[in-house]
Amino acid sequence: MAKRETLLQQRIARELNANSSIKVIKTHGSPYMEMGTPDLIGCYNDRFFAFEVKNADVDDDGNFTEKASNIQVKRMDQWAAVGAIVGVVRSINDAFDLLGLLDDDDTDDDADIVYNDTEIGEDE
Repeated sequence: MAKRETLLQQRIARELNANSSIKVIKTHGSPYMEMGTPDLIGCYNDRFFAFEVKNADVDDDGNFTEKASNIQVKRMDQWAAVGAIVGVVRSINDAFDLLGLLDDDDTDDDADIVYNDTEIGEDE
């Protein structure tokens, strides 16, 4: 994992934990951790959430260069199936947006929050 992504994970976790109604931890891959477990897991307002953190770099066509792997998507699907809030986040605003903590003025309409190559909130 790139050092930039690690720093982004730490920043997002720190910002989320600054809110007294949120508890989040950073997971660490190990032989004892289920493969594909999202980077950040936590709880907000009695709802579990699981976020995969990716850098927001884009290619010449404007597509994100980093996407969730198949196993990461599978794990998010499993968490979503039991009621968790899940998604790929590329900024603290993405995380706050998924949790419903941004005002309409705070959202970046041009920013794509993508999970399983579908914008969050679209019907599948």
